[in-house]
Parts: sequence; structure tokens; C-alpha cells
Amino acid sequence: MTAALLDPLHLLPPPTTQPWDALRNQSPSRRIRRADGSVVNMPLPLFWYAPDWYLYPLEVSRHLAAAVAQMGVCVAALRSEVAGGDHPSPLHDEAMPRLVPYRPERYGFQCTDFDDAQFVDLRLTLVREPSGRFAFPPAQVARWESDSGKETISGGGWVEAASFPPDVADLMHLGSKIVQIRTLSPSAAVMVSINPIDLDNELPAILDADPDGIILRADRFHLTGIQLAKLIQKTRRIIDDRHSATLPLWIVPGPITADDAAKLIALGASAVAIDAWCHPLREEDFRPPASAAARLGFTDNKTPSAQSHIDAIAATHLRASIERFTGMLLSTLDGSVSERLGTFDQAWAETLGVRFLG
Repeated sequence: MTAALLDPLHLLPPPTTQPWDALRNQSPSRRIRRADGSVVNMPLPLFWYAPDWYLYPLEVSRHLAAAVAQMGVCVAALRSEVAGGDHPSPLHDEAMPRLVPYRPERYGFQCTDFDDAQFVDLRLTLVREPSGRFAFPPAQVARWESDSGKETISGGGWVEAASFPPDVADLMHLGSKIVQIRTLSPSAAVMVSINPIDLDNELPAILDADPDGIILRADRFHLTGIQLAKLIQKTRRIIDDRHSATLPLWIVPGPITADDAAKLIALGASAVAIDAWCHPLREEDFRPPASAAARLGFTDNKTPSAQSHIDAIAATHLRASIERFTGMLLSTLDGSVSERLGTFDQAWAETLGVRFLG
């Protein structure tokens, strides 16, 4: 069970004498406006930012990506990670909410990843793997290079990240890269991922390149709740001052609860990564249990399909948290942060500008 990171914060109820109009916030969906004025729809302001698809068998990845996406979560995946040979994933075939991770090295990337994408994420961040390396593990490289996800062309070793000349030479050239991606993926909103380091200098330069949104990757920095909340407010303030109050700010926060996710939205985030909710899926077997008839060698037409079986497993892990988040989101008050959030902790109130309830 993940501990609540933002437990000292409370989403405020309406005043005692004010009737509650549940219909005013009846839809949790979000509409992201692209630079050309067109709109990309997001069923829920939740996304799975960095799935380790190589940890799952390829057949499981195909179905798991679709299982999570059909619950309204935007799922990050390349075709090479979740589809092999002539077996595409329903994630691509059925136009489910999909985030295309575009890394500077372009490992595993195919031109068809741009087709019908809802979001393309230009990942400027250089992130350590759990091993401590700035590198990609052999199993990851094998998935990118092979239709089966098992054979590797590069020799089977670790591959250093950012070892090629960068796809974006510097932030002055970022705007032309974003224009190029918009041309190649005309249906997608182009997001830019950054680390929460040197925001005062780097973020304004990124905003000048006119992305459709910012993804702030804070998951590898082990922030406290108040540090994370303050970081979101600071980033939102830079965006609002430099660009537009409507430009999306997505946050990758690390382990959080459903209540935390709703509070992050109230603090100024536009969408929240739920990778920590998905991590327990790694421990699942995913093989459908054989019926008694099948164990005896008979054909059993009632055996669930691989997709329906994986759908059920994904729902077991995620449905309750998604429902809780949606309920909290739809009952969040409109207005300023002090009208949305309160705390009995004076330090939190003074730091974040929320209402002090003590």
C-alpha cells in the first residue's frame, strides 16, 4: 500500500449552506488544444508514462497496453514494444489514448508510430535506470530490435543513453524539431518532457519553442509531499507567466495514491502519471487458468481469451484507484488553490498558499 504523499492537504467541501451541484463537473475528460487550434481529447487526466514493456512477454504487452488504455488511461508505447510481426496491439488498431515516447536516440522508433497518435512526447530528459546507469538494459534493446522481443542485433549488452549526436542540438533548435514532429504526426499534441532541474532557465526556452504541453518528470528525485506540491506551483507559475494558463502541465510524481493524484490536479497539474499503480502488474502470471475440461485434453469454448483475461487482471489492480480519483476530481471545487485545498499544518499553508484550517 502506497503511503499518501499529500496527506496534510485536504480537498475542501462546499460551504455548509451551499447546495452541491454534482452536474457542473460531470466529465473527467480533458481537451488539449494544439498550436493550430485543433483539439486532442483525453478521456481521463491520467497516463502511464514509462511502462517497462520488456519485462512482460510480447503477447502480454500487446493485450496489457490495450487493457489499461481502455480504462481511459493514456498509455506510452512504441509499436516495437507491444506488437510483433503481423500482430499489432489493439492500442494502435482501435485508436485508444496513446503517448508516443520519442527519445533522442530513436531506439525502437518506427515511422508508423506517428500514425494516428494522440500525443508525442519529446523526451529531453536523461534518466538513470534502476541499475544507476544512463543506459538501456539488454532486454529493453532486444524488444526494440526484434519482432519476437527475444533476439538482439546489438550483441546483448547495455546500450548507453544519449551516446549519439543529439536529435535536438540545443534548446534554440527545439522549435524546429517540434514543427517537424507536427508535420509527421498531424493528429498529435506534441509534449516535451523535462527534469525539474534549472527550471528558471530551461523552461522559458522550452516554452518559446511552442510545445502543446509540458511533462515534468519528478519521479526519480524522491521529493517530499510539500516539495512536490511547491514544484508544481512553481512550474505552473512559469508557464502562466511565459505562455498560457491553458497550456497542459503533466506531472510524473512517483508513488502516489488516488487522493494524491486529485490533489496534484487541484495544485495546478493537468494530468498525473500512475506508473506506481501499474508496477504490481509485473508480478502477475497473466496465463489464463486452464479449465477442468482443458486439463483433461478436451476443447473448452468457455476458456477466456487472452485479452479478456488480461483486462480482468488490469481492472483488479487499477479500477478502484481510477474510480476513487475520478470521484475526487469531479467533487473538487472551482476557484483558487485556497478555495480548493486546505490544511491543518501551518507550514504547508504558508508554503503553498492553501487555506489554514487550524
